[in-house]
Order: sequence, then C-alpha cells, then structure tokens
Amino acid sequence: MRDGRLTGTAAAALASCLALAACSGGGDGGTDGGDAADGPVTFWTPHVQPDRMAAQQEVAAQFTDETGIEVEVVAMAGADQNQALITGAASGDVPDVALHAPDLSAWQSQGLINSDAATSVIDSLGADTFNQQSLDFVTINDAYQAIPADGWVHLIAYRSDILDEAGIAPPTSLGELADAARTVREDVGITGMAMGTQAGTASSTEAIESTFQQTGCELVQDGTVAVDSPECAEAAGHFATLADSSAAGPFDVLSARSAYLNGDAAFLLFSTHILDELAGLDADNPLTCDECADDENFLRENTGFITVLDENNPAQYGTTLNYVIPEGANAEGASEFVEYMLSDGYSAMLGTAPRVGSRCAPATPRTRPSTSIPGAPSLWAARTSQWPICTATSW
Repeated sequence: MRDGRLTGTAAAALASCLALAACSGGGDGGTDGGDAADGPVTFWTPHVQPDRMAAQQEVAAQFTDETGIEVEVVAMAGADQNQALITGAASGDVPDVALHAPDLSAWQSQGLINSDAATSVIDSLGADTFNQQSLDFVTINDAYQAIPADGWVHLIAYRSDILDEAGIAPPTSLGELADAARTVREDVGITGMAMGTQAGTASSTEAIESTFQQTGCELVQDGTVAVDSPECAEAAGHFATLADSSAAGPFDVLSARSAYLNGDAAFLLFSTHILDELAGLDADNPLTCDECADDENFLRENTGFITVLDENNPAQYGTTLNYVIPEGANAEGASEFVEYMLSDGYSAMLGTAPRVGSRCAPATPRTRPSTSIPGAPSLWAARTSQWPICTATSW
C-alpha cells in the first residue's frame, strides 16, 4: 500500500485526476531520441479539462518565451498513458515529459524511464527542497525514476446543516462515520456517504484503501496477505455500512461528486479537488443543489471537512503526480522544461486544481483564493499566487 498512502496529523499540508481520454503521438519531441535542449518538447498531461489545458498551455508559452524551446502540450488521460508509452517506445515515438501517477514501477521494469535525467533534475533543484515522502515514492532500486510534481489527498466533506438537524456530531472514527451515514440514510432519506463503490473502478479501490487504514488494517504485511486480520475485518464491516447508506446504488467518482454537489448526500469521500468545485471555480462541475439556485454560497457555507478521523492515529490516502522523462526523449530540453515547471511556473501549475505541492518554498508568503471555504484545509493550492508554505517533511 506504500504507493497510495500518506500519513500525517490533522494539520498536515493539504492543498490527480479524472479526465477525458485523448490520444496523440509523441510529436517531434522524442521521435529521434535526440537530447538537444533547443529541440521541441512534447508534454503529456492528465489534466485534460479545457480550463486546465488552457492554464498549462499558458505556462508552457511562458517557458517558450524565456528559453526559445517550443512545447506541445498533449491531453493524455492517465489511464491512456501506459499503453501509449509502451507503443511509442516500440516505434521510437515517445513524449519528452509525461505527468503521471501510476505505472512508475512498471515503466521502470520495462526500461522506459530515463532515471539519470530524473536524478539530474532533482539534484539541480535540490533534493532537500522536495517533500521526502514524495521522493520515496519515486525511488526504485535506490534511484530516482521521476521528479515529484504535486499530489492530492482524500478528505471527507460533510453537510454541517444536515448533521446538525439530525443531531449527529462530526465523526472521529470509521465506526462513527458508518453509524452517521446509516442514520442519515434512515432518518433523512438521502445518501449517507457518497464514495467510490462501483466494482472495477479506481475510485472503489481508493475508497477501500482510504477507509481500511482508519482501523489500522494493512492488506499486506511483510509480503503476506492480511485481509483476514481483525483490523481488516472491522474495516470491511464499516465499509459495507457506508456503501449501504447510498440511496442511489453504487457510485463511481463522477456520480459520487455529483450526488454531493446536487445536495443528495450528507458525506463525500473525495480528493482535495472538491475544494475547487465547492467554491464554484469549476465550470464543468457546477453546484446544482436546490438551495444553490438562490444562494451560490449555500453549499460551501454548509460544508465541513474531516482530514483525518482519528488524530491520535492519523492516516490519509493520497497520491502524487510525477514528471517522467522517458528513454529516447529529448532529455536536455525535457529537463529544462521540468525545472521551469517546478520553479518559475510552479505556482501557476498548482493553480490548475487544488493540489499539494511536492516542492516547497518555506519562507514564501502565500495568498488564499478570493473565494474561501470556511473550515477547509489551511493549505489550499488552488488559485494561489505564491508557492505553498511548507517544509520538505510536512506531509
């Protein structure tokens, strides 16, 4: 579970992705395996929504203005990147940089990653300026395989008004959360917990890992499957209760979010990306609750957040996105581009969605978005004009 788990206190830094599939060849960036810095750079990004693509293209254009290196920003959903890279490697047509979360170990085992280039970038920027856990996640066989960019963590959003009316206190354990969700379903008549439960989806896997660790469950211990341990059995029971609290059947990530934004769920297990939507900053996912028609601030003013259930044994599920430089890419140009994206272009990249920065500027002041959410995690990267304040070990 190492690749998907982040732990920390309730004050841990918080600030990815569900996207439309889009395919493209590697362009001219990595087709000949050259490493001339002035050659064009092809950049695959999983942030394919129109507004996020526009923001990334703007950052890339600024990089081109400063360096003269052209950048092609290619929308490539994370689920499509694996096969596209394997196919491209076979034909000699790879991107120069790919922003990606899963498949890092698989790519490394197949010889698809330029580890030397990743190490060079991290050394140039300073390993001590990165969050240590994010570096651990990209380290395989004692070598960096990618450069950490940013990430997200799960949080629980809840309708404070509904809980108040039902006489339910904000839960502080998985058992209390399950009981609260069941009470809402039975007494209020709406979904208690909206979370990924649809079989075969990534969101259901994430929901299992996120909830199971709340009881101390480790699915694998020292290489042995431990799903039958008392801790895992307890978590499974609570998970079933949470799933049964749905008034709309199994959820995937999209339907779970829609249920909460529509006012049809009291709890939502979701990534920090929900902060954008609750603040009304995502035109693709508008607030659709009945009350929202007359008061656009209704949902955010009546939403509370739980970052960790048990502050004495804090645990959160999360993942990091990383810049991968493939073998055969324009390594020199790619390295210069990644360094820019993690320095001059960093705050703009973080501003495309609420994410946690993996690289920190400890003494830099930050500003909050003009549309804030009371009770939201204090470190919110969305729409900031400065780097986040954190330390290299703050997660």
